[in-house]
Amino acid sequence: MLHFNPRSRNFAVRKSPTRPLVLALALLVTCSRQEIGTAAPSQRTESEAAFFKSKILPIFTARCQSCHNHTLKLSGLSLESAAAVETGGTHGPVVVPGNPQQSRLYRRVARIEKPFMPMDGDALPESEVTLLKTWIEQGAVWPEGVESNASVGRTEEPEALSANARLFKEKVQPILSARCGNCHNDERKYSGLTLETRSGFLSGGWHGPVVVAGKPEQSRLYRRVARLEKAYMPFGVGEPLPEAEVARIKEWIEGGAEWPRDRQSEEAERARQARLKDLQKLENRPVTEEERRWWSFVKPVRPPVPVVKHVARVKNPIDAFVLAALEAKGLQPAPPASRRTLIRRIYFDLIGLPPRPEEVQAFENDPAPNAYEKLVNRLLDSERYGERWARHWLDVARYADSDGYEYDLLRPNASRYRD
Repeated sequence: MLHFNPRSRNFAVRKSPTRPLVLALALLVTCSRQEIGTAAPSQRTESEAAFFKSKILPIFTARCQSCHNHTLKLSGLSLESAAAVETGGTHGPVVVPGNPQQSRLYRRVARIEKPFMPMDGDALPESEVTLLKTWIEQGAVWPEGVESNASVGRTEEPEALSANARLFKEKVQPILSARCGNCHNDERKYSGLTLETRSGFLSGGWHGPVVVAGKPEQSRLYRRVARLEKAYMPFGVGEPLPEAEVARIKEWIEGGAEWPRDRQSEEAERARQARLKDLQKLENRPVTEEERRWWSFVKPVRPPVPVVKHVARVKNPIDAFVLAALEAKGLQPAPPASRRTLIRRIYFDLIGLPPRPEEVQAFENDPAPNAYEKLVNRLLDSERYGERWARHWLDVARYADSDGYEYDLLRPNASRYRD
């Protein structure tokens, strides 16, 4: 042990009775740390695996995987394996380990960010949202060897495929998924066509089948990606397919355009159709008597015009209703507005724009007793009136110049409907 000698001003080594005890304690602590260091990772891994398998995976299976599985893969996302979660979807990863507030998976099931998830189902219970948040905060670990039940079912031996079917699975289906899936999927189904499933492909679109087996020159799918027939595909601002990909599609169609059956795809399609039937039942259910009494379903009845004290102030039946309510409260009506004020009120109310100075002056100087009625009729006949009030119908029709929401693709011809 080192001690300072005040007489010699030097350090000297002096034996201490506590030295062996200190050394023994230090050795004991060191050994204990080594034991903890080797045991903790194993225990932590087992704990994480148990938590994920018992708490998180059942949520994914019950709430998410009907849409986000390896087969449907809506928005490009599957939640059936660790690799799929790490890859994310069309817009990138959905989980930021350690940070639930930046993780779209958490934000959407917690109803913080639209579109809320599950898309068509009930919101997740708070307990399940809290479990997902905890999982992400702890690093979003998907332990090795833990798979969803749906993924486990896919380990069956695949049935033998013809050369054309193998060409489709290995070469053509990835092209359709990457180049066509953004528009022709089960969600969006542009022109009535989805290329996500075998049944969708066989059903074709609004104008019938898109492929004539053995005849690419008569197949609209090939003709449009090969730029032989308009509208060229991919539609809009998309780049033309590389020649090699067009050649693969042509080769596939010439060989018979086989789309082999896929058990998982068919099961997912049956589940989707079952959900659609359930929704159809809700739409077709009988309307209850309570619902029939909702104000918009009740036939309007013209009430009698109330009797008022100051009859001279009534210019039309609406005035009588307003004046009756004022008199019941002991209130006096506001004085009549000046013509300058009145014309501004009418303009803003009917067309949403202010009057020009010359229009104000003309109205103020109009001696006709029906000047007000003439002004109202002129504005009702103007195009500006139609534009202002058509906005409400466009809102109901969900008009927009682009898709908005997740993809926000432009709608180049939408203005024709608007105009």
